[in-house]
Amino acid sequence: MHLVLSWPVRLIVIALLIVSLVADGAGYIYRVTNHYPISGPAPGLPPNLFGFPLYIHKGLDLQGGTDLQLQMSNFPPGQSRSDVQAKTIAVIQKRINALGVNEPVVQPAGGNNDRIEVQLAGVPASKAQDVIGRTAQLVTTKWVADPSVTAPPWPGFKPQITNLRADMLTSANAQLDPSGTNTWVVNVTYNSEGQSIFSQLTNDAYNACPTTDCAQRHITNWLDLTPDDVAHWNDRASQLYKPFDQGGKLVTDPYIQNPITGGTATISGGTPGFTQQSATDLATLLNSGSLPVKLTVIQSTDVGASLGAESVKQSLAAGLLGLIVVIIFMIAFYRLPGALASLALICYAGIVLALFKVFGFTVTLGGMAGFILSVGMAVDANVLI
Repeated sequence: MHLVLSWPVRLIVIALLIVSLVADGAGYIYRVTNHYPISGPAPGLPPNLFGFPLYIHKGLDLQGGTDLQLQMSNFPPGQSRSDVQAKTIAVIQKRINALGVNEPVVQPAGGNNDRIEVQLAGVPASKAQDVIGRTAQLVTTKWVADPSVTAPPWPGFKPQITNLRADMLTSANAQLDPSGTNTWVVNVTYNSEGQSIFSQLTNDAYNACPTTDCAQRHITNWLDLTPDDVAHWNDRASQLYKPFDQGGKLVTDPYIQNPITGGTATISGGTPGFTQQSATDLATLLNSGSLPVKLTVIQSTDVGASLGAESVKQSLAAGLLGLIVVIIFMIAFYRLPGALASLALICYAGIVLALFKVFGFTVTLGGMAGFILSVGMAVDANVLI
């Protein structure tokens, strides 16, 4: 009993209850402080607590979403189908993770290692197919002299594809520009091999013309630039040098101010810079890698929530009614101990709900049943105590 009543334990319990109260009521607190209606849509939701978005992550059975059946073809020669299927699943998983989907299901299907099933909660089929089917490789070039080139942006020079490959990229993350320009940038990080190559490229670029701006002082990033594009540079330069989101292949053509030796670079998007959406889309493309096979959607289904919004409301109302009945019984039968046990039960339910929100646990139909069962077990524990 001394442990329960000690001040450190009391302070921990009080702090836990306060955090739970804030997490559980964050949406209402946000609405009240910003003078929004208590119910209905409101800008800026869901609210955040120390960078964690506070909302209940619903699974496919509660939220609805997409179920895709993908057929694999054009398997690379000399590789087993099971290995290629595993690699394809890994690439799809990386692309889906960039969407922030709760507990996506990407699993083998079919008996010949040639199909993949994808289930995504809260994502329409069109968006899922677009993200899964994209192909994009970051290509890095330097500029080399070629007297025959008359096309912009650097007459007398054309790009040369370097040996800095897309598979050397370990991560790409979108974030606000730390310089405070209110635009977004994409930070890319290379592995040890890529770091060495990138360091040499930037060092050579810097030393090409240390005091002036010249073509060799630029290291250019492209999406899916091919050797054929370079071979026909005079004919295609005007189209290729457009930003990738405007029909071209250019990502950025930065001026190298100093050699970059840390293996990390920032893609700023030039002028006017990236928006949050364009930066996120680029990071998703760069992170996703290339698909080893061709994927064909043979079945696409928009899955409705199995319970439906109205059924979820009814289930929550039934659970609340059951909790009230339990509290009334506990107080009527056990008096003061029953009231204390009921208070502890409410605190327990609030803490568990806050954990669901803070840590992003996905709630499915089975999860709801487990939560209700745990509340019932907590009642039994209070009775025994």
